[in-house]
Amino acid sequence: MPEEFDYIERYFEGKFSAAELFAFEKRIGDDPSFAEQLAFYISTLRAAKQHANDDRMKRFRAMYDENKKTGAKTQGVVRRFWPYMSVAAVIAGIAISLFVFYPAATPGKIADQYLQQRFQSLPVTMDNRESNFKTGVRLYNEGKLPEALMHFENAILTDTSNYRAKENAGIVSLRLKQYDKALQYFSELENYPGLYANPGKFFHALTLLKRNLPDDDANAKKLLQEVVNNHLDLDQDAKDLLEKLQ
Repeated sequence: MPEEFDYIERYFEGKFSAAELFAFEKRIGDDPSFAEQLAFYISTLRAAKQHANDDRMKRFRAMYDENKKTGAKTQGVVRRFWPYMSVAAVIAGIAISLFVFYPAATPGKIADQYLQQRFQSLPVTMDNRESNFKTGVRLYNEGKLPEALMHFENAILTDTSNYRAKENAGIVSLRLKQYDKALQYFSELENYPGLYANPGKFFHALTLLKRNLPDDDANAKKLLQEVVNNHLDLDQDAKDLLEKLQ
């Protein structure tokens, strides 16, 4: 099924949130037929890799669908040995396939994965009063990013010391790929006086990773290392990103 193919492909491309990742790996242990589909995916990916041309993924999808229709021998093998296979072994096999068949993630992709996992939604304030900030959060969570940015910027115009509005305006700008604007907001946030938990430096680094211009990678790593060394806000996230960037 095309939907199942896309679901598996999203896993291999690292596009799952933490909750989706847990559900995917749990399904491997609970559903032998799903494990068979993973076996099809890996075997057809191996074959398609031999045809390095612009139609490779189209060919890959066709081969996968054909295997699903005809019931290839791989299916019987997986079904026969599934009772003796551990989920850990299956995950290990997938990890090897990821290493062999997919190129190393670029800094931009690593930043994308973080954004998808961390900023699918923004926390809603408990204040019942309507405001530009609260409307911006609601619009963001509805997926209306340009409109959300407008309201966050209006909140900043009303109160230039509103660091939460600057943080959210930077996040929306980053997701909209308005990197210069995002860097401006995060730099202002980074230099905000007296803020105990300040993620500005981390977000500054994340924006450089996403923009990925010459020297951005090196400068981002330097900022992330400063976050870790000085135990700034999101220092564990910074450490995780640095490990992925090695």
